[in-house]
Amino acid sequence: MDYNESVPENSMLLELPRETHICHFYKEHAELIEVVVPYILQGILHNDMCILVCPKFRKQELADVLWATCNEMNVEPAQEQIQFIESGLEPQSTSHFLQEKYLSLGDLGYEGLKISFISADCRHMNILDAQENIYFCWRPKIPITVMCSYSIKNGELQSIAEIAQRHKFLLTKKGGKWQVSKGCNCSNHPLCFAEILDQNAIGLDTAGRIIDVTQPCLNLFSCDDIAQLGETFEEFTHDYSAKSVIQTIQNKIPLAKMRYGETLQDCWKMTLPEKGDANLLINLHKTMWRFITGDVLILTLHDITAFTKPYSLTDEIIPMIVHEIKNPLQTLKATNDLVKLSLEKEQGDLAHYISMSDMYIDQIAGLTEDLLTLSRLQTSKPINNEMNVDLTQLLTEVVGSFATQTDHRLILLFDQNTPCYVAGNPCRIVQIVTNLLQNAVKFTPEGGQIWIDLQVHDNTAVLIVEDEGIGVPPEESERIFEPFFRSSNAQEHQSGLGLGLYISKRLANLLGGDLLSKPRPQAGTIMELSLPLADPDL
Repeated sequence: MDYNESVPENSMLLELPRETHICHFYKEHAELIEVVVPYILQGILHNDMCILVCPKFRKQELADVLWATCNEMNVEPAQEQIQFIESGLEPQSTSHFLQEKYLSLGDLGYEGLKISFISADCRHMNILDAQENIYFCWRPKIPITVMCSYSIKNGELQSIAEIAQRHKFLLTKKGGKWQVSKGCNCSNHPLCFAEILDQNAIGLDTAGRIIDVTQPCLNLFSCDDIAQLGETFEEFTHDYSAKSVIQTIQNKIPLAKMRYGETLQDCWKMTLPEKGDANLLINLHKTMWRFITGDVLILTLHDITAFTKPYSLTDEIIPMIVHEIKNPLQTLKATNDLVKLSLEKEQGDLAHYISMSDMYIDQIAGLTEDLLTLSRLQTSKPINNEMNVDLTQLLTEVVGSFATQTDHRLILLFDQNTPCYVAGNPCRIVQIVTNLLQNAVKFTPEGGQIWIDLQVHDNTAVLIVEDEGIGVPPEESERIFEPFFRSSNAQEHQSGLGLGLYISKRLANLLGGDLLSKPRPQAGTIMELSLPLADPDL
């Protein structure tokens, strides 16, 4: 079969000459496969012996893909034409194996040797140096081509640059296409490797002046040229509102005091022209390069905004889940009601079990409602606070409905005949009050007392719910308002997701008020809900 007909026309590996030392950088596993397989296939068709030096966990997959590709293209390798060796072996063992294979090439009728070194991580790239250097310090009689594949996913720019300098050619993917470039002269262009690897990088001198920048970095900040980034590091961080999270790399860091080879890491919050607020992982490295103004430092920026944003469960999935749960719950509740209507008087035990079922259905319905409210709150939709609500009447009605459902004594301390108007949304206020009363009942022993008071201070109405329950440990008085937090002394059988108080406080804040927790001296908890009084002129 003709060689040019056997290999895809778009395979750029056809253009690589033999007797070449190639450095292949890849980010994803698929990028390893799509280069190594055609590279070995080219060797088979050139009648080269092909040796893959790879980690043990890569061997089987590479072998499977290679054989499948050969079968698909009707290419049949000679016996033992493809050899695998584990890269975890000692360098000396690997060297002896390769030397033995090289000396046998002529006797076996092969025209060349094709080697693929595969490193699992850029941090281990020096492991292969001993073998690589053997084949390029002298001119072998039989052509040898070596391609070294390195994952740059976790590699630092300086390490990548060091290994790239040892190769004649660099093979990298830019704009979705593999490109081959000759090795760079790093003494003339300190950011050449960052440019090739499509990284966001800025070159600085020790005075903090910006001396170079990669095109991807210009694109990230929507700049046409280096001048638009600013003249200095301090100006750059100021213009793009950079705020250090870890406080390691700040806008006035003494760059001149950094040592050669030293690397600092930080996370910045920045404002990007097109993306808005963003989170970036920052590396600052002092290199061995020199510029006309002195030593060179490289600042690399990795946009990690997509990884730091919480998955949008609250926007899409939670409402859908709640909807799917509520429908069968409503059906189950209605079925229980029908069964209770059809029961005979003597079937009291069955009626009791159905009542227990109703209780658990109500618990699940309450949890789903909390999740739905959470999703609405996190979408930051405003609440209509333009209504005047008589808090006295609202409290009287809510407490009255609770009194019929509990054995606890609910004691009203306020005058039920004196209206108290607040500005707010009655549905949301009922939701807060209901949650406070539910918590008081849940954490107070049966038969205990719960006091409800309503006071007015200046322009604020304050609702106070006081119970004699288990209370809240002082060190947790603020944490109880965090989502999914449950107090350490909450009994295991008391259900809940830890969302009630978080939702109530968020609602109180959106209504222009607040929700606070205080310890009760005689044991128990005091919850205070403050809401702004309504404008008497409205």
